[in-house]
Amino acid sequence: MRFMESTRESTRQHVRTQIQIIIVWVFLANAAVAVAKLVWGSQVGSLAMKADGYHSLLDALANVIGFVGVSAAHAPADEGHPYGHRKYETFAALAVAFLILHTAVQVFQEAWSGLFSAEKATPTAETLTVMTLTLVVNIVVTTLERRAGKRLKSDFLIADATHTLSDVFVSIGVLISLGLTMSGTTVLDPLVAMIIVAVIAWVGIDLLRHTV
Repeated sequence: MRFMESTRESTRQHVRTQIQIIIVWVFLANAAVAVAKLVWGSQVGSLAMKADGYHSLLDALANVIGFVGVSAAHAPADEGHPYGHRKYETFAALAVAFLILHTAVQVFQEAWSGLFSAEKATPTAETLTVMTLTLVVNIVVTTLERRAGKRLKSDFLIADATHTLSDVFVSIGVLISLGLTMSGTTVLDPLVAMIIVAVIAWVGIDLLRHTV
């Protein structure tokens, strides 16, 4: 009996370590993507690109929350938690859902202000290159993280991959906006940011419904 319990505990620790390693790598990727978007978005005055950068920054914050949640979730069962601590990971996933909804509110506020602002974005070819590279990074991250989440049966990794997928949609919208802005259609920058709000909110509400 003790051998079986020891084996289960060893397996649980191994799974936790794997999940934590994945979260650390995803955090580093999200942080790098966020910095790139915020720096270049500020340089060219693109509201949509900066909003996308803040979204990626929240992705990185979600990774920190997830790391803490996963650490607690895989603690062994004790007297107060005879069935273990797995619900902590679900609570971490729930926190990600609220972060997504918070991001939607932030992007909406910035986009609404941008509609009436006299300042217009001035993107360059380098800006498009940066956005394209960050988009590729996000696609790779969400694909690998979702696969790992299913393999390790991790609620958080699956939820976080969904969050990163929303960033993919956002980045595609920003790329289109930047391209059209370069052609002279400057009003699309805040309008695309408005569309991004709807995408982020939909992902957040869907994730919240499944987590609850």
